[in-house]
Amino acid sequence: MIWFVVLNVGWLAHIVHDIDVWQNAIHMHRKRMLVMATKSETLSVRVEPKIKMALKKAAENEHRSIANMIEVLVLDYCEKNEIDMNGKGVNDVVGSLEND
Repeated sequence: MIWFVVLNVGWLAHIVHDIDVWQNAIHMHRKRMLVMATKSETLSVRVEPKIKMALKKAAENEHRSIANMIEVLVLDYCEKNEIDMNGKGVNDVVGSLEND
């Protein structure tokens, strides 16, 4: 009887983990849809080779393109630092980048 309870607890933990994974996936999908809703733009940057290699490895680990990995990293940064992607501050920065 004890092994049955342990088995059920392990099974429940597995289900809770799966739910968490799905919630994360849905959250990331919604963030991507926000980015994809606007016209994409080209961005060229120069970075050290080790940064480029790290970005490439991170993208491969997540099964993403490098461009998509950059989008995810920027969106995560903005979320963690409470930067409003739709607010006036972001639009001011975008406008100033277009003039560069």
